[in-house]
Amino acid sequence: APGAVEVRRAAATGIAGAAGEVWYTARLEDALQSGALACSFEGDVWPEEVFPARDVRPASGPPDPNPLEAELFEPEEGDIVEVAVPRTPCAPSGWRLARVERRQRGLLLVVPVGARGERAPDGRQEIVPASRARPRANSRGGLVGRMQKAELPVDPLLAPWLAGGDSACLL
Repeated sequence: APGAVEVRRAAATGIAGAAGEVWYTARLEDALQSGALACSFEGDVWPEEVFPARDVRPASGPPDPNPLEAELFEPEEGDIVEVAVPRTPCAPSGWRLARVERRQRGLLLVVPVGARGERAPDGRQEIVPASRARPRANSRGGLVGRMQKAELPVDPLLAPWLAGGDSACLL
């Protein structure tokens, strides 16, 4: 989806990462002159917020829906992966970093970890289907240096169309 990103909200808000590092599903709304990025969250469960570009990364998407490709991702014990976190009425969906403790018959025993792989203070072990895990995304630097905002001149005849809903599919 256009503007789809993932946001590391705890880093910007100062919320302790007691349950590990989580990247939340969001939408990029604006790139500010300061280099910060304004993002809204899935289902508008949280208000729009501004984040440093290093805490926003392109959305990596779900684990591969193709069963043949999904079978190729077989994390080993000790590997750091990202585990899908479902949306709730209080928070958008996202991806939590976790270390694989054990793997058996398509199930993973994982424990949440921080960005450096350290066990999260409130990290409780969880059993998840391997289909809810994906390889750790490369989030170093987030969107820093990957994008820029530019204003383009618009023909006055197109201005009403651009301001209407018909043009939304182009953005």
